[in-house]
Amino acid sequence: MKPALLTLTLFILGAVSMACTSNNHGPADSDLLDGSVDASRDQEGDTTTEDVALTEAELDDCVSGDTCIIVPYDHCCGATKRAINVKYKAAYETHPEWQSYHEADCAMIGQCMDDSGINTAVCGPDGFCLFELN
Repeated sequence: MKPALLTLTLFILGAVSMACTSNNHGPADSDLLDGSVDASRDQEGDTTTEDVALTEAELDDCVSGDTCIIVPYDHCCGATKRAINVKYKAAYETHPEWQSYHEADCAMIGQCMDDSGINTAVCGPDGFCLFELN
């Protein structure tokens, strides 16, 4: 695949991924962690001592060099996976409300792409974790 086509494909998949796995209504007060929580992990997945006040909307934020991972997700459109920054895996796992999306606007979202063949994620050029084509 040509680099330009691959970049465009990843951009499109990222947009679909964000539409199907992000709650774009912005963080609500209930999205915030209660107090400071040790919710950060380093590249190897080990817990660090950094205190983080994190919102669901920030789970897929990344900078070049960050490790992005795939986590289980239950979205009303049929998506079963979500790409997040590995640093936020512990926080994601402690918030079941971040692991699914079944809101009133589900009827207008439609069907998300089949994500059964997606197994890896990368930090995209826009600073968000994206599904990687295998």
